[in-house]
Amino acid sequence: IGVATDISQITLTSGVTHAMDLVARRFVQAGDTVLVDDPGYFILFGGLQSFGANIVGVPWNVDGPDVEIMEQLIIEHRPKIFFTNTVLHNPTGASISQPVAYRMLQLAEKYDMIFVEDDIYGDFHPETVTRLATLDQLNRVIYTSSFSKTISASLRVGYFACSPQIAASLCDVKLLTGLTTSEISERLMYQLLVDGHYRKHLDKV
Repeated sequence: IGVATDISQITLTSGVTHAMDLVARRFVQAGDTVLVDDPGYFILFGGLQSFGANIVGVPWNVDGPDVEIMEQLIIEHRPKIFFTNTVLHNPTGASISQPVAYRMLQLAEKYDMIFVEDDIYGDFHPETVTRLATLDQLNRVIYTSSFSKTISASLRVGYFACSPQIAASLCDVKLLTGLTTSEISERLMYQLLVDGHYRKHLDKV
């Protein structure tokens, strides 16, 4: 997707839900307001509620979140994080446009926010589309994805990529809460990627 990174910025997870749980454990405290997509991923909502978060939805248009309403909500609630699914959004199927992505990142800079970009469906998109992480280069974006939708729901291999400082703190949370993830599944996924089977499988799908 055009993000310059190295292995110190990447941590493996057992899917996107696990990645978002680790982010919530690190950044969300009881009483904090968190922005989410409206409509959006209900399991994320339940997870955030379990941490005592005040969840505020940002409406989606055909080209991504409504940035005008988003800024109003930021001014009103002062959230520090926004969880969003940017490409082939669930459940609308829409994808974020480049102008909307640029405006979102401007708001993140202006109001000192972090975005958690869920790109679990991105590999299904037939074209090159905008990602927040590509434009931001992991400055204010935690990028997360998984192979559970493209390969198998039973193969729980995901990952997040972010700044080295955030990656180190999230890795600590991973070790404290679950110690490790499945090396067998991770090695299997690695082999599918390096041998070219993953790309061939996506072409068939």
